[in-house]
Amino acid sequence: MSTFHNMHNNCAVEINDTQSFLNKEIYAYRSIWRAVITQALMDASSNSKKIFAKKQKIVALKWLLDEKNNDEFKAVCHLADLDYEKILKQVKMALKRGCRWRNNKIA
Repeated sequence: MSTFHNMHNNCAVEINDTQSFLNKEIYAYRSIWRAVITQALMDASSNSKKIFAKKQKIVALKWLLDEKNNDEFKAVCHLADLDYEKILKQVKMALKRGCRWRNNKIA
């Protein structure tokens, strides 16, 4: 094999390694921003009697549902690679059902 082919193959391996690293980084960042949304939803659905939790609930509900001042929530959805409109609809539905993720009926 020629020197050119060796260099080309080495560059291809480096590019693949770099792409793999970038994909992992992107996945990690998206996961962090998705966790932010999940935490806000958990805070918004809290039934805790603690004063701090009650305050966090108010802040989370405003952050999630205030459609007039939602630039930050939209930005987080974008960073999480999620569609804001779809997530807002899902958040509203989840809050309406008390954030139960499963049907609690026993067959």
